[in-house]
Amino acid sequence: MLRRTALLTLVLCCSIFTACGDQRCGVRQDKTRSLITAGHNVQPGDYPWHAAIYQVLPLKHYICGGTLVGQSVVITSAHCVAVPGRRVARSIDELVVQLGKHLLNVRSDSEQEYGLSSIIVHEGFTGDNHGHDVALLITKDPVRYGKFVQPACLPTFSLANDRVVGTIVGWGYTEQSAVSNSLKAAGAPIVSQELCRSSNLGAFGGSLTEEMFCAGYRNGTNACNGDSGGGLFRNVRGSWFLLGIVSFTAAQEQDENRCSSTDYTAFVDVAKYKRWIRNNSDPSFGTTCSDLGQPAKLKKQYFVHNNKEVTFLEAWRLCQSYGHRLATVTSEEDNELLEKAIAKSSNPKGPWYIGGTDLGSEGNFLWISTNTPVGYLSGYLNYSPGQPDNAGGNENCLEIGRWGGVVWNDVPCDWRQRICGNGGFNPSPVKRYHVYHDQRVDFLGAWNACLRNGQRMATVTSAEDATLLEETLDKVHRKSIYYIGGMKLGDDNRSWFWVSHNFTKLTGYTNWNAGQPDIVEERCLEIGRFAKWTWNDISCHVAQHYICED
Repeated sequence: MLRRTALLTLVLCCSIFTACGDQRCGVRQDKTRSLITAGHNVQPGDYPWHAAIYQVLPLKHYICGGTLVGQSVVITSAHCVAVPGRRVARSIDELVVQLGKHLLNVRSDSEQEYGLSSIIVHEGFTGDNHGHDVALLITKDPVRYGKFVQPACLPTFSLANDRVVGTIVGWGYTEQSAVSNSLKAAGAPIVSQELCRSSNLGAFGGSLTEEMFCAGYRNGTNACNGDSGGGLFRNVRGSWFLLGIVSFTAAQEQDENRCSSTDYTAFVDVAKYKRWIRNNSDPSFGTTCSDLGQPAKLKKQYFVHNNKEVTFLEAWRLCQSYGHRLATVTSEEDNELLEKAIAKSSNPKGPWYIGGTDLGSEGNFLWISTNTPVGYLSGYLNYSPGQPDNAGGNENCLEIGRWGGVVWNDVPCDWRQRICGNGGFNPSPVKRYHVYHDQRVDFLGAWNACLRNGQRMATVTSAEDATLLEETLDKVHRKSIYYIGGMKLGDDNRSWFWVSHNFTKLTGYTNWNAGQPDIVEERCLEIGRFAKWTWNDISCHVAQHYICED
């Protein structure tokens, strides 16, 4: 293939994805929360969309979890809110929903409680099997968003595949068979249906439908009684998406009323029910940004730039310096605008970069300019036949125009082509590091933040740089973990680059901690996890502090 890819940018009247009323779905309001590890307690506000469902008659007690997905909509499992053994919903007077809750048995000022105006159980749910185990709770009053109460995002296509590790949240049974008082979270890798069925034919062989997927570990870290109705989430560029709803797992041999912690858990695939959710929610659901965190639609205008060679991430940076963004393509109308812009450009033959990348998670393309999955909301995709194919194992960025027209193809992100103008970052002749603690962000968020400050992500290319960085950190007097500007663009440890320095390969000086880098999926570079500021590879989706340089 040719080793050149041009750049296509997009300029906006205001902002292409500005949420109405500054409301975004799936975003924690407290930016200083610590990270979650499997099976550990979380902090208040870490998962502000998680709901507790209580049965109030005859005595009030917790029965299931749920997820806030709109200003009056909570989604949960049908078996949680249906009359036992039947498909009909309980009376609305029997249940209430609590939001902003952290300790199950302790009330706090952060909590909000809502009665229900309706309970909608999926019409396909029968009560005697696990099919269509999904229901909606509509609150009587609109939910008040705040630091401890926020909606999660809903996917419009399935984000659940066996390369994804999600996060389960709930108050389920602990290893000591007692209900946890503190909200917990645990990592849960998604597995194929074939593996899930074969792991326990009795539990999953005849019960796992095409509208479900399985996830979890078989080592005791899993969803359990009390987690039913809660969600499995995935962080996509800083926004948390609800992938699945806890439905069922195998029972313990010694107690059929308790779940087996050594089996996978079955989840309802939320994306398979997107139309049902919209059709059965209140009339305002999905029509305002405040409900779903959906973007306001503003007029797009595309500009084709052909006269400077850049890599993908340099293109993103330079577009921002012009007040533009790397192009998103979300509809056939966008394609028509693209074709017109290309026809008017100085070189209408292409190809050109657009703003899609799967650098953070192989096979899961995102629009880098909006932090949203390719196809999100619109469902629009325009891949060339057989694409993306990740030929060579390092095709992590999207282009158009290679075979004519505006169909998409994946290519390596370090291919170079042209962009107009002289804008962009001009390094200072004297390197200076800047340590930032004001927010925790993922790797691309750190890149973006450095650019906003007129800087770039830190590079460490010599022992002198390492000494300067250590001196800078000593002056900060704060121990933390920080992103610096290294990223792995292939699947082997020879493909590490300083992405903020014209994709310079990490050769010569390195400062890896012993045994690092060690995990293929960990594609970004951090310091501070180990002693003496040695380097470690980490997932690009982890939220943490960052270091920039002049």
